[in-house]
Amino acid sequence: FVSDDGQPLALPRVAPEGGGPSFEELVLSTSRDTTVRSVLDEWIRQGIVALDEGDLVRLRVESFVPTEEEGDRLYFFGRNLRDHVAAGVHNLLEDGPPLFDRSVFYDRLSPDSVEELQRLSSEVGARALRELGQRALELQRRDAGRSDAPATQRMTFGAYFYAEPEGADGLGEAPSEAGSDGRPAGEETESSDA
Repeated sequence: FVSDDGQPLALPRVAPEGGGPSFEELVLSTSRDTTVRSVLDEWIRQGIVALDEGDLVRLRVESFVPTEEEGDRLYFFGRNLRDHVAAGVHNLLEDGPPLFDRSVFYDRLSPDSVEELQRLSSEVGARALRELGQRALELQRRDAGRSDAPATQRMTFGAYFYAEPEGADGLGEAPSEAGSDGRPAGEETESSDA
């Protein structure tokens, strides 16, 4: 997605008929859990890219010089995204025991209800992260003194909350809404380790 001299290419928003790099390909190569349009809209809003009259997405290099704090956020965003995708791929390929990957989704909620659920998710998520972090630190200290098992593993556990108006993702109805599995809309799901 860069020229021979390392400069970012202006990418067609969607893949050209004859093939070649596109913004769509760039986004889908990193994640299939988000829509190309939502990434484009957010990056335009943040001034990271511009969409020109030829439907080319251009990186606005001059406006995207991350501060140290932004650099940290970008690093952890990339790492968390990579680990979540890797867990999903592991589960889809059935490459050993499934890794924990769950979500809860509901629709037909008012904005007030979504605000309440966002506050609750922050509280519950923070509590889970603190508990897991405390236990991980205890185990890390214990493992540092072990000679029978080298401490060569790393792990990630995360939590997130996302909400948007219904239909904004362009994905259509979820299987439970369509009635394909007989569950009422809005139950906990196993993302990819069923």
